[in-house]
Amino acid sequence: MHVVTVHFQLHPGQFDGFLAAMRRQRDASLAQSAGCRQFDIAHDGKATIFLYEVYDAPEDFARHLTTPHFKQFAVVTAAMVATKSVAEWQLDPAAPGL
Repeated sequence: MHVVTVHFQLHPGQFDGFLAAMRRQRDASLAQSAGCRQFDIAHDGKATIFLYEVYDAPEDFARHLTTPHFKQFAVVTAAMVATKSVAEWQLDPAAPGL
């Protein structure tokens, strides 16, 4: 399994609009991005949002980045984001519950 984490720091006053857009992005990703198994949103209620996404394979995440819903999200939210950090990981297959 391929894990993607994303840390967003938002510009002041952008939290509510960004969170609404992120929730739409989550819903579209789970419904339309092949191989997207999990898409969790965590936040501090102010200006920081953290994503934890799980895909079947790195190729599924790469395809996700080309989808219309992702491209639209990127355009709509670009001016809301002060910083963005993306990391990609491999889930340990020996982890309990897998």
